[in-house]
Order: sequence, then C-alpha cells, then structure tokens
Amino acid sequence: MEIPDSIGKLTQLEELDLSNINAETLPESMQKLTNLKRVWLYRARERFEPTLRRWFPDIEVK
Repeated sequence: MEIPDSIGKLTQLEELDLSNINAETLPESMQKLTNLKRVWLYRARERFEPTLRRWFPDIEVK
C-alpha cells in the first residue's frame, strides 16, 4: 500500500513556515485537508499492520 500523493504534498505544505501569515488568510480547505490526512494516517495502521506482521512476525506493533 502506498501513501497517496496528495498526503505527501499536504505534508510538504504543512512544513512551510507559515508563522508570518495571518491564520485568517489560510483557506478553510487547508484545515479540511489536514483533518483528512489525520484520518487517513489513523486508519493506515489498520491497513499496514497485517503486512508488517507478515514481513516481521516478531515485531511488536503498538
């Protein structure tokens, strides 16, 4: 399973220095995409865990 390209691009956007940009000027869509990314990453564990267990049977997934 690959991480969607949009998740990678959003992560790059989040790493930009936005400290001198007024928070009110950030589009609402940015917050929605960030929330979507969090949901995707949270659910990714369910998808990746079986693969990790197959590849690394001794691994402890927390």
